[in-house]
Parts: sequence; structure tokens; C-alpha cells
Amino acid sequence: MRIAVAGCLPKMPAAFPLEMEENSGNMIHARAPQRILGPKRTVEYHTQRWVLAGEKTFADFVNKHCDHLVISMTNSVKVNSTMTKRYVNVERMLDMYDVPITIFGLGVRSPTDDLSQATIPDEAVSMLRRLEERAGPIGVRGEFTKKVFAELAGVTDVQVTGCPSFFSEPSAFAALRKELRNPRPGTYTYSGTRYERPEERAQFLRLVHGDGIYIEPTNRDNHRAHLRAFKGVPIEVPGFITDNGHLADPGPVRRTGLRGLADRLRRRDAPDDDLSVVTREQLTEFYRNRYRLFRDPDQWLQFNREVVAHGFGTRFHVNMATLLAGKPATWVTHDTRTREFCDFLHLPHVSLEDSAQMEPEDFRAAAKYEAMFDHLPALFDNWASYLEAHNLPYTRPNLP
Repeated sequence: MRIAVAGCLPKMPAAFPLEMEENSGNMIHARAPQRILGPKRTVEYHTQRWVLAGEKTFADFVNKHCDHLVISMTNSVKVNSTMTKRYVNVERMLDMYDVPITIFGLGVRSPTDDLSQATIPDEAVSMLRRLEERAGPIGVRGEFTKKVFAELAGVTDVQVTGCPSFFSEPSAFAALRKELRNPRPGTYTYSGTRYERPEERAQFLRLVHGDGIYIEPTNRDNHRAHLRAFKGVPIEVPGFITDNGHLADPGPVRRTGLRGLADRLRRRDAPDDDLSVVTREQLTEFYRNRYRLFRDPDQWLQFNREVVAHGFGTRFHVNMATLLAGKPATWVTHDTRTREFCDFLHLPHVSLEDSAQMEPEDFRAAAKYEAMFDHLPALFDNWASYLEAHNLPYTRPNLP
């Protein structure tokens, strides 16, 4: 059986992130189909191996040479958004293929759990109904996504699977159990999403003052600061630091008048133990020595195996990269997407509000995995049933 794989990028090009807007966490999601179904069975679109068959398009290759198409999808549906182009493009893409289609990891992004005032455009409804027709049951990330599809689109041929990446490294769970029993020395990692939120800024600043590693999946300003620090030239401090008064002795400040003067004096006179203030020297050292961005997921997982003791933050797949390396992670939930993931997979998590005052060791203490291990057989059984419903080859692994 030959299975075509399309969707998220399995590796990031050199242009990422400065010249290309992407999220490296999607690599962890994108590698799942080949890891689960086997590299010998699968042909991934972005690797360009299919070009050797002589077909002009990937669709021609799939229709002539493959038995199945697996599409890895992310937050493809957004509640209360008027954007429609993506839905039209997905529906048009589906019509290009004649073979059976399976969806891996489709999710919804929503600003609220309350669907009483929620809407999705007609184009989204049309796409979802077309997906139900061509790729049912649709594999979705959590119960909230299932509810949105049913209530807003009338689409019910859905199976909740959690994130496919969870099932991509079965051996990681034995390694994690061993790590939890006998923790090895290593550093901690942190990754945030939106630093306009004070809770995430607080953790970022605490990290600068600490000794952990920062994992960057997308932010261009942070990466520019890293490159300048690495070259030994003065960095441009990211706006989320300067705009919120976190830079000690910032020089010219954007705010004027008494408020700006008071802020500058307060920061200059801040005590040494004030974790809300950082110096240019601290930031330069941080971006030069304790910043990481990965373009290859296998190198990322290997780094975690060799260096990391535990990880935490709001980035779901950054934490998943820690888990898949056999190391404990604690998720900080900040939206419906991360909550439904953690709830279904029984992953240890804390709320964004609770995270602001937590120290790194507090996140390590919160990494309780008893519930996940208790549900692990059922989660893999559910995943196996999903692949069986799509007639995809899969052997459920032995679990710890």
C-alpha cells in the first residue's frame, strides 16, 4: 500500500522565520503520518520524491500511483472569523483527488467556549460537509471541535483522536515513565505564544533571570535579537520588553510626559531581585546562549533527550516535542484549542492565570502523569480504531 502525505511542513527552510511566516511546532504534527504509517509506505509532498514518477502535479501522482491520501491539518476552522479563502482552497483541493482521504488532527480556534453567539462562514460549512463526504469520520483534536462541527455545520461523522503527534513515538512513554521515577539532571525549557499577555511576559522575564533554555517557534523579533547577539552586535530589544517598561535604563522611551518619566526612574532604581526588569546585557547573554530555534524535528527531539529535564509553556507542540523525547512537560492552557487537547489526552496542565507566579520547579512539580498513563491504552485503542475506519495499516504498539 502506498500512502501519500500532504499538509504541514515536516521541516522548516532556511528562510524561516525571517522571510517566512510559519510555526516550527507544526513540524511535530507534520511528521506524525510517516512515523505512524511507516516511511516505506508513505510519500510526503514536500520531500519532492513524487516528482521522480514523472507526473506534473502531486494530485496526478496521488491519483495514478497511490492508494490513499493523508492530510495533516491544524487550526483550519476559526470561529467568528470572516476569512473564507482557506475554506474555498481546501474544498477545491479535495476535488482534485480520487483516492480515499484521511484527515489527521483537524482543530478549531475559538475565542470562547460559548457557542450561543458563535458563527463560521458558509464557506467553512461547505468545506466541512465536503470533508465529511470525502474523509469521514473526520479525525478532530478534541470534544470542543466536535461540538463546533455539529452545532455550526451539522457535521457529525467525527471521531475525537487528540493530536496525532501523541501517537508518533510510542517508545517515548516508557522513557517518560523511567524519567519520572529517576529524573536525570538537565535544564528546563520555556516557550510562549503572545507576549502582550502579562502572564507570558512574566515567565519570559523570569527565564532571562534564570538559567533555562528558551524555545522559539515563530517570533521574528526574538530571532533577529538572537542573530545580532550571536554576531556580537547590539541587539534591538523586542517591543514587548520596551513597550511595557521592562528594560532597565532604556534610554529614549516611547512614552512621554510624567508617566514616561516615572516609569524610567522606577526601572532605573529597581532592586536587583526585581524579576520584571532586565538589562541589555542580560538580554544579550540570554539571546546569545540560551535561545534555540529548530528547523528539523528530529534534531529538536534529540536536543530534548540529551539536554532537557522538563519543559513548560503555552505552545502545545513545543511541549509535545518534550514529551516525545521522553521528558515531562507541563502545558499552560490559554485557549479552547490547548484545553481540549490536554483534556482529551489527559496531559498535565495549569491555567494561564495560575502560571504567572509559578517558578520553573513549580511547573516540574505539576507534571503529574498518572491520569495519562491510566488512559494510555484506551487512547491508543481509539487511535487504532480511527485508522481501521479508514482502512489504513497500523499495528497498535505495546505500551508501558
